[in-house]
Amino acid sequence: MDSVEDREQRQSKKYKNRLRKEGKNYGVQVPPSSWVKDEKEKKQEVEEDVQKTRVTVFLNGDKSKGKALVFTTTSDTTVSDVVQLACNKLKLKYTASKKMYSDSGVEITKLSEIHQDDNLFLSKKDEDYVKMQSPEDQISVRGTVADLHFNFVNVSIDGNNVTTQNDTETTGSEESKPKLGRIALHHRPKKLHLHVLEQNGCSHLLTLLSQKEGAPQIGKVIQERQVDHKQNTQWIWLPLSGADPVKDLQLIYSIAEKVKEVVKVLREGGSVVIHCAAGVHRTGMITQAILRYMGYEKVEARTMIKQMREITGNECGDHRLDWAEHFLSIVGTEKEP
Repeated sequence: MDSVEDREQRQSKKYKNRLRKEGKNYGVQVPPSSWVKDEKEKKQEVEEDVQKTRVTVFLNGDKSKGKALVFTTTSDTTVSDVVQLACNKLKLKYTASKKMYSDSGVEITKLSEIHQDDNLFLSKKDEDYVKMQSPEDQISVRGTVADLHFNFVNVSIDGNNVTTQNDTETTGSEESKPKLGRIALHHRPKKLHLHVLEQNGCSHLLTLLSQKEGAPQIGKVIQERQVDHKQNTQWIWLPLSGADPVKDLQLIYSIAEKVKEVVKVLREGGSVVIHCAAGVHRTGMITQAILRYMGYEKVEARTMIKQMREITGNECGDHRLDWAEHFLSIVGTEKEP
């Protein structure tokens, strides 16, 4: 068994070797008690000090061209650093005179004033915050603002009778009509505004974000509101880490289980809001798979997605929408035994 003296000699030798690599003087022996902390402890401290924040940045006066920005902050990060990153994201020339405002028009001067999922606005030189007035300006093309507006589209279990929420035509008896569920597409809702889901008739929220993107926080807020009897909206989580068509067979079967769960909700007349981050790529891909699984034709399903959210239908990408055919070739449709 090593003696205390032997252990101290080894620690001193390691310390000298480290100083030698760093090009420092190692002539003075440092007692083991003052030696640098264990590497694991140092790594843990660094990880605790680093935080990732996701915001949406806009050019002042224009809420139609928001860009999602994820940045890492440490104790040394400043507001100017975030402003520079935002300028790069919006492809603007960075100058020290640029200012950043919150959604309420208050200038950001401290890093602590920036929160997860905030809307931030960059002003030009010597320009004050421009408050948006028109209703159209209250919704970004890619979203992430307070007001949630859902364009629900009715879907029938037999893959027929596509109607929008505003379709009030009534023909035939209630028993003869196919039971309808409703689907709406959206961007990632802010945690502070999840209570609006139920007010808009949403019975279930399908989240396609990964754990790293903060999906569990969305579920936590909804579940806490359920405990407090403030909200009845149910949460369904299908974690997808990227927007590329899924190739992994195990993940495809996991997706199939969630698709069946959503279809069951729709069969019971539920209203499902589907979202990822921007509400475009993953949202369109999974929605196409759901509609095709329910029996809708390929072109018809695409048309319905455009009805639900035009930007999703236009920008999802053919290769993602076509992935639904690969999905069906593996799991089949609801009508198939």
